[in-house]
Amino acid sequence: MKRIIYITLGCTLFSIMYAQQTPVKPKSKSKVSQKAPANEGKSRQAPSVAKRDSLVPVPQVARIVFEEETHSFGDINKGLEVVYGFKFTNAGAGPLVILDVQGARADFSRDSIPAGGWGVVNIICSTGSYDIGAFRKEVMVTTNSVGQPIKTITLLGVVTQ
Repeated sequence: MKRIIYITLGCTLFSIMYAQQTPVKPKSKSKVSQKAPANEGKSRQAPSVAKRDSLVPVPQVARIVFEEETHSFGDINKGLEVVYGFKFTNAGAGPLVILDVQGARADFSRDSIPAGGWGVVNIICSTGSYDIGAFRKEVMVTTNSVGQPIKTITLLGVVTQ
């Protein structure tokens, strides 16, 4: 009895898979007219073909590119607040928007940057809570860029007494 069920199940699955792979050609009910076209003596032009660009819109994506992704302050006295501006350009074709900056206090414009435009992300680094010695602070900048929406910029320095 199990064999019959397995054979029936196998045949059913095979039929379904075969039916999905085989295209069905619709039967045409219209008859082809044997009349000559009305503009038979006139020259014919090729039918216009729509351009590929007009059929599929190309998304205009933004792409942030920083002039430098790492900055070293060198020696900084403990307790000072230092600021550095990371300059960037929008190397994409669409408007760029900085959505968030995490890892440090930051000052930046939330307005969109047009393609080819530039802006600055100011990172504010307060060394009051830092231990004496070298530090490395990574800051994540989140944008509307497609492909790499989060870019990491790095601050380096040495806190002295």
